[in-house]
This record gives sequence, structure tokens and C-alpha cells, in this order.
Amino acid sequence: MACRADRDHRLRLVVTEMSALFVIMALVVGTIAQMNYNDIADSFTKGCQDLLVAAFSVGLVYSGIILLENAHVTDTIIYGLSTAVGQLSSNWTAVGMVGAQSAINHIVTSGSGQAALTMPIMAPLADLVDVSRQTAVLAYQFGDGISNGFTPTNGAMMAGLAIAGVSWFKWVRFLWPLMIIFYVLGGVYAFIVHVFIWTA
Repeated sequence: MACRADRDHRLRLVVTEMSALFVIMALVVGTIAQMNYNDIADSFTKGCQDLLVAAFSVGLVYSGIILLENAHVTDTIIYGLSTAVGQLSSNWTAVGMVGAQSAINHIVTSGSGQAALTMPIMAPLADLVDVSRQTAVLAYQFGDGISNGFTPTNGAMMAGLAIAGVSWFKWVRFLWPLMIIFYVLGGVYAFIVHVFIWTA
């Protein structure tokens, strides 16, 4: 917990320094361009308009994640998904792990955070159902990586879509055929490595 607080403190310092640098650079560039202070302020405000929508999008995304964490629902969801995966036959458990990790990625978008939450559950589950731990890690990588392209709780992606002026629904309509192909390939690869390569 102390490590997380220290990381958050350092992140706040970096964001504060970056904000100060942007303001200073705006003043320096405006002075070089021989603009008066009102024009500098107007130009800076216009430049921030596109970023404002992105900032609101990121804030709304993280507010949903914080609500789930503070309600202590995340662990229940992870446990429920792992229990469902454990009911599958050994050959299909690896494929189920890909789906479970993908579903969890909608709640916990941080890759390291997802690993810290899920692997203490998925590793023993893999041992119980005769799936190698390497396959469990591969399922985590597929589940975390593929869904980052359309997860609405991915702050960076939502900010990029907001700046580009593309709605999330339009993006998903464009991307879903490719995502289906990626998930099918991920499931096939997880099945192959479980049955033929990393046999428990």
C-alpha cells in the first residue's frame, strides 16, 4: 500500500511539473510571436478545448473503476469468473482463461494491476485443472492485450478517440471483425499450447 501511495505521489508531481511547463512554454512562445497576454490566454484556451473532452472521458472512465473498487466488487467478479472457468474441461480451461482475463480487463485496465489481482487466483486454478502456469500467463497476455483496443475503460484509448472526434460506438463497429479474429486466434493458440506444447 505504501508503494502505491509513493507511486501516486510521484505521478502527481510529474503531472504538476508538466502542467507548469506547458504554461511557461505558452508564455514564451506567445512572447516570441509578439502576442499580448490576452491573445496568449485565448490561444491557450482554444488549444485546451480538444483536450477537455478527452480529460472528461478519462475522468468518467476512471470513476467507474473507482466505484467498483470501493464497492469491493472487483474481487467477487474475479472469483466468479475463475469459478466458471474451473468448471470447464481441462482442454477448454485455457480458452476460458483467455475469455475471463479479457472480461476482467474491462474492470482493471492496468496490465500490472490485472496480473496482481488475477494471477494469485488463476495460477492455483491452473494447477487444479492440469493447465500449465505458462499457459495461464499466455491466457492473461491474450486477454489483457487484445481487449485494450476497444475496452471503454481504457483511458488512453478513450482520450485518443475524443481528440480524433470518433465516437466509441463507431470505433467498435469498425474494429469488431478484427477483434473477433484476434480472439479466435488467441483461443486457438491457447488450446494448442495447452494440448501439445506446455502440457501440465
